[in-house]
Parts: sequence; structure tokens; C-alpha cells
Amino acid sequence: MPRVSVVIPSYNHAPFIAEAVHSVLRQSLGDLELIVVDDGSTDESLQILAGFTDRRLCVIAQSNQGAHAAFNRGLAEASGKYIALLNSDDMYHPQRLEKLVAVLEADPGIGLASSHITVIDAQDKALGAKHGYHDLEPWLLESWERSFRAGEDLRAALLTENYLATTSNYVFARQRYEQVGGFRPLRYTHDWDFALRFARVARLAMVPEPLLRYRVHGHNTIRENRAAMIFEICWILAVHLPQHIADTWFGELALSRRVDQLLHSIYTYDCDRVLNVMLANGLSNNERLALQLLAPDDPTRLTYLEFIGRHVGKPGEPNHNLIQRIEYSIGAGLPNLISRLRAKIQPRAIMNPGKTPGPTFFLRRTDVKNFLRRIKSKAKRILSLTRSLAPASSKAVFDAVQYPGVFGRIHRYDFMIGGTSPEMLDHYKRVGAQACGLVEEALTLINQGLGSVNSVLDFGCGYGRVTRALAQRVEPKRVSVFDVDPGATAFCIAEFGVKTVPFTNDWNAVRFGTYDAIWVGSVFTHLSESNTARMLRLLCNALSRNGVLVFTTHGEEALRRMARGDYGKRFQTFEEQVRKEYAGRGFSFIPFTQDELSILPFEYKGDADFGMTWMSESYVKALMQDISKGDLQFLKFTPQGWDYHQDVFFYHRVK
Repeated sequence: MPRVSVVIPSYNHAPFIAEAVHSVLRQSLGDLELIVVDDGSTDESLQILAGFTDRRLCVIAQSNQGAHAAFNRGLAEASGKYIALLNSDDMYHPQRLEKLVAVLEADPGIGLASSHITVIDAQDKALGAKHGYHDLEPWLLESWERSFRAGEDLRAALLTENYLATTSNYVFARQRYEQVGGFRPLRYTHDWDFALRFARVARLAMVPEPLLRYRVHGHNTIRENRAAMIFEICWILAVHLPQHIADTWFGELALSRRVDQLLHSIYTYDCDRVLNVMLANGLSNNERLALQLLAPDDPTRLTYLEFIGRHVGKPGEPNHNLIQRIEYSIGAGLPNLISRLRAKIQPRAIMNPGKTPGPTFFLRRTDVKNFLRRIKSKAKRILSLTRSLAPASSKAVFDAVQYPGVFGRIHRYDFMIGGTSPEMLDHYKRVGAQACGLVEEALTLINQGLGSVNSVLDFGCGYGRVTRALAQRVEPKRVSVFDVDPGATAFCIAEFGVKTVPFTNDWNAVRFGTYDAIWVGSVFTHLSESNTARMLRLLCNALSRNGVLVFTTHGEEALRRMARGDYGKRFQTFEEQVRKEYAGRGFSFIPFTQDELSILPFEYKGDADFGMTWMSESYVKALMQDISKGDLQFLKFTPQGWDYHQDVFFYHRVK
């Protein structure tokens, strides 16, 4: 009998299945069996699996029955003392099983062991880290600090969301599995239900190391049925909440405190009535009735789905229920705002809590509630914010967390932060402050300082990594921000009190002022050649006389990082082409794929002009000379001057 059985359900993941299998077979804990259940794949998955000769691998093929059925088939075949799960597009750290099995063996009271996660894209590029429920939460709670997420109780936090993120993060003892049983026929939330059942019979443990590479790509989340998603969320809460709060742990704090936590932990996308009816029907005490609701053609299930569908609207149609609530709330005094919201409020795909690092909402009810509160005292400001925050192309929402030692909150869509450990937070702050220092260095070269400038532009501000540093050194009203993601600029306005330059996917309509200092970080590192020239020309025109322009590019160090795979395997395949173009013309550009663009929290029409860019020092100098016609003077070039890998150019407008 092997010490560990690993079960992989596989369905049409031919590009990733080999890496998943290799990550198991190369574990430091070698006493294992690997059971792959192919759930009716129509791609080359089975052919790829047939190429493995390791005797520890067993491949089972079945007709397509869903992830829960594939897991259950593999679990039925497993013979190990411990069981681990892995999705066919994810990968294990080489020591994952060794470390998590050690946790289970050291304390039999632990039923399910997990770890922190490294989030990667389709090309294996790291997108960030997930440390349990402390960051990258996919579920929105308005006051998380009053919910079960506050504190370190892993069981309580699991009642707010499946912060374990994925079944790939589950390692458990066979004995515990036999207590709780297999996966139920839930399409979207089977992983959450499984974990909650474990939490009732044993403690949970999380190893604070990133021992799992969790992949996010364009084909790993089913978003076509929002009503079914919300139905399953309500079902989970109706079945599990009464059971968990009836246990002794719930009474360890004062009842008033527990009730307050419950009120701030439950989120049903404004479908509380569905949850209330399910609770009234006693699903938690009637397993037969609960499971009957999971049958696709069950009449009661269809009644729930029809109600949810009417309440949240169908994809592509305006949410008339929400529009009526807005009109009732704000009255007839702001007809312009009503007409904007009526045109723009469209229901969007709801995230899958099992396979998405963040929600893909365009505008949610909670955002509208925030708008209405602000309208009462700041009508003019809310109109401005609505123009920036609520265009149909934006997915961003105000959802941010205050971390110790950081000026201002950090937005969930701020991809510039790799995690919320003290080291990651320190790096985030340091890079932002370094950009501010580079602007000050440019001003020093012309015998000025930040205190003397009247206007500063952070071009490509994102969610404020550099803006927050500038706002501490310069009066916020002298700082302007610009970004193609309107949600980013809206956040910077609200959080730091800066000004914005509006953008609506029409560059001809953008109206910049003139600025004494312009910072452009991580922008020309991603633009096509034509867009690079256009943006530089635009910025040169926006620079006031005696002003400074500081911008960054990818150069020699970025070439080295591409070669060693820092930007993912796909870009490694372009190394020869990029180096040839860089050595010849001094410029190379590789567009992003749709999978790579899918992680962005907004939609931008210029997708084909967005990718990875490398420029040599001589190319940039020649381009700037051609654009500025002598109006700008070159001041300085610092290779690897920003965050140890981006080159920095300093220019001064003399005419």
C-alpha cells in the first residue's frame, strides 16, 4: 500500500496535464500512487498520458460526468493512507506532499492540510500569492474585519468563502475521508462543500509556504450560469451554517459577538430570500431533501433558479430590479446620473470561487450602495466618480484593504503587489518610493526639487503604487493620474485625493494639461512600436517648459529575465527572435495572448498593441530626438534603475 494516493481529474487540459503529472512523480516523497481520471477529454490529453511509463501512474478513462464524479472515481481507486488532490492544470511544489503529510502525521486531530499558493498564468508566469483568506479574496465582504475572517480561526473563516481556493490544495487522511464521504454533485462549489464537511470532524491546518502553483487561464472557469452559481452558494450556506454554529466552538465567544460576525460573513449577491427559504426548509437536517435539490430537473430547484434569474437579470440584459432601486433611492434630483446608470448597469459573469483569483464584476450592488451614500453629501463628486468607475468596459470595483505601515489602502486589483507578507509589503512600498526618488533626482539635475513643482503626472498609475508615494511628498491636489483602466484612476482619486485625466478608449478625446514632472513606469515595457512613439509624443507635448520626463523601459536585464523564464515559458520561445531584433533595430515587441490579457481587471480596445517590449538605449535616444526635435534635452540613463530590472531615462524640456 502506498503512503500517499494522488488523484487528478482531467478534462481537456492537454497543454497542462504533463506538467501536473510531472509535479507529482517528482515529489520528494516518492512512496505514492498517482490516479488520473480522464473525464471524457476530446483533446490530446489521453495521448499525452499514454507517453508516461512510471509504474506509479494509473490512468482511468470515463465518459464526461463532471469534476465531482471524476474525483469520486479516483478516490474509490485510491489505496494510500493519505490522499492528495490535484487539478490537471495546477502543479505541486517538489516538497508539497512531504511537508503536508508530516503535518497530518504530527497531529492526528488535523483532518485537512493545505498551504499558501502561488498564482500563475497559462505560461507559468507568477501573478501573485494567496495566503489563505488574508489576501486575494474572491468574495466581497463590506466589513471583513467584523466577519469570521478576522482572527486566525481557519474553520470560522471557511464559512465566508473557500479560501483554500481549489481542491488542488487538499491533503487529508483516508480515515477522515471515510468519515465525510465523497464529493457531492455541485458544479461550482463542490470543493467548498467538501472542505466544510472536513471542518466539522477535524481541525484544519495551513502551512505558510507556497507549495502549490495554482493556474488561472481563459478556460478554467465556467461563468455561463450565474443563477446556478448563486443557487449553489445559498445551498452551501443553508446546509452548513446551522451545523457549524450548533457546535461548541461557536459558543466560545459572547452571543452578541458571534451574531455580529454572522451578519458580516454571509454574502449571497443580494439573494438573501433564497437562503432564508432554504433555511426555513431545514436543509441542514434533511440530507435527502438537500441532495434532491441538486438534481438538474428537480422542480423546486428550477423554482429557485427562475427567481434568482429574475432577481439578478440575464446576461446581456439590464438589471431592471436594481435600476428601480437606484431610482427610488436617489429620486428625481439627479436625472443625469440615473440615465448613466441605466445605460451602464449590466449584469456580468459571476466568478467561480473554485478557480478565479478575483471577481469579474463590472458593477455590483455594493458599489451602487456606496455611490448612494456619497451622493447625500457630495453629489458633484459622485457624478465625477461614476463617469470614471462605471463604464461598460471596466471590471474594477472599490475593494481595498489597509495594511500596517502602508499609506492608503491597497486595492485587490493592484497586481504590483506580490503578496501581503511583511517582505512583500516592504518591497511594494520601496518600489513606489524609488519612483518618487527618481523624479526628484531628475529635478535635482536641473537644480529643482519636488517642493517647487506645481503639477506632477503619474502616467499609467494603476492602483497607486507610485501615486501613494507622490501624495506623501507633494500636495495631492498637485498630482494628476492617468490610466486606461478607469477603475484604477477612480480608486486613486478617492483614496489619495489626487486629480485625474479621464480616458474612454478614445485617445483623440484625451485632454492632458501641462506638467512640471511626468513619471511613466512600466508602460513602455508593454507597448507596440507605433503606440510607444504616439505615447512619447503625447507626453512630450504635455511637459511644461523646464519640466522633467522620467520613464522606464525593458533592456538588457529584461532580456536575461526572459531567457531564464521569469516572464513565462511562452516568452522563452521568442528569445532568439527578441534578441535578434534588439541587437538589430533596438526594438522588439511580442503581443500578449487573450489568456494573458484575461487577468486584467478591465477591458481595453487596444489589446493587439499590448504585450512585452524591449528597447535599447540607442533606440530610445534616437526616437526621442526625432519626436522632440530638440525641445527635450537628454539628462541621464540608468540601466536597471527601477526595481533592479527596468532601465530609466531622464529628459528635460528646454524649449
